[in-house]
Amino acid sequence: MSRSRPLPKLKRIVLKVGTSLVDSTTEHFDRKTVSGLVEGIVRWMSGGTEVVLVSSGAVGSGRRRMNWEKDHASLIDRQALAAIGQPRLMGVYTELFAKHDIQVAQVLLTRLGLEDRQRYLNAKNTLERLLAWKVLPIVNENDTVVTEELQFGDNDRLAAVVAGKIHSDVLVLLTDVESVWDSEKRPVRRAWGVSPELFAAAGGPASARSRGGMKSKLRAVQEAMLMGVSSVITSGRLPNILDRIMEAWPIVSNPRMEPPEDIPGTWFIAGTERLAGRKRWILACQSSDARILVDEGARAALERGDRSLLPSGVVEIEGTFEAGDPVAICSIDRNPIAQGLANLSSRELARFKGRSSREVREEVGRRLKSSVAVHHDDMVLIGAANVSPPRLLD
Repeated sequence: MSRSRPLPKLKRIVLKVGTSLVDSTTEHFDRKTVSGLVEGIVRWMSGGTEVVLVSSGAVGSGRRRMNWEKDHASLIDRQALAAIGQPRLMGVYTELFAKHDIQVAQVLLTRLGLEDRQRYLNAKNTLERLLAWKVLPIVNENDTVVTEELQFGDNDRLAAVVAGKIHSDVLVLLTDVESVWDSEKRPVRRAWGVSPELFAAAGGPASARSRGGMKSKLRAVQEAMLMGVSSVITSGRLPNILDRIMEAWPIVSNPRMEPPEDIPGTWFIAGTERLAGRKRWILACQSSDARILVDEGARAALERGDRSLLPSGVVEIEGTFEAGDPVAICSIDRNPIAQGLANLSSRELARFKGRSSREVREEVGRRLKSSVAVHHDDMVLIGAANVSPPRLLD
């Protein structure tokens, strides 16, 4: 078999820009950094790459406009600050991209909206149409209406959901650090999955005004990889960083080639298999408050694949849900195992947990598929993102 050839240029990219790059301590925006990124996006688009920009900074802009000096803000305060800052943020992007004759469009999303299958498809179709029109979609969470329990939590995960939704080739997470470090403070150049060691070495938000942090970015990368999307985490302040990312792709995506030391950032290369559309939606439905905790036997069975979660393996239930609602399936110590759609309500599951499927069927008269807690057809294993490098064939 012939040796692998470098892959062509990236066809579709989701680019997430963090608050630390947009916000400024002296002005309403860091125009120098943002202008440089805009020019890089323009070059990407001129070369035929479709781009979706996920931008933080609305709350930060509102802070500047209102001279808000406190580090912490309540949910209502953040919602009000976002309402003030979002049009200002869009105004800057509109102005900068207009200099290059590029139209932009504002797309505000909520987690609850994406957990409805039809709304999920509507959002996907809107993004696809904008890209077909060569309009740059600028995505943010709709902070002014979302409640605490229904937030994505940060724009890293929002960007991962969008990247999976539109079949992006790469998710680019720009922050103020150049790469991910391992436990010995060495930069990681390329990885084929997100290991527990990387999670352990990662930190939280760099400041009280940031909602993410490296752990958040690694979770977003893990979710993107489950949907077949490769990712890179790097600094948005590096000179010509977007051009360098485009140039690096044929090297880092080829398992036969060793990334050189000057490759920017940390790259996470996904496998070639992608989740089907419905399972992408299930993964996008990750709930923050509905959890099913399972015993070790159930965990081992689920991780073998093609197994449903039976009531007998359920130890504890957190939150309230109905049949068909999204739930997280976790180990006893709350480490995520899978994401799925409940087949039994929380009331039913609390009644039948620890009991066999036969007992459930006899008591409620349901057939096997209807008596499981979560059916394997309605489940996505989270651990699938921790994959091995592809096997090379000569």
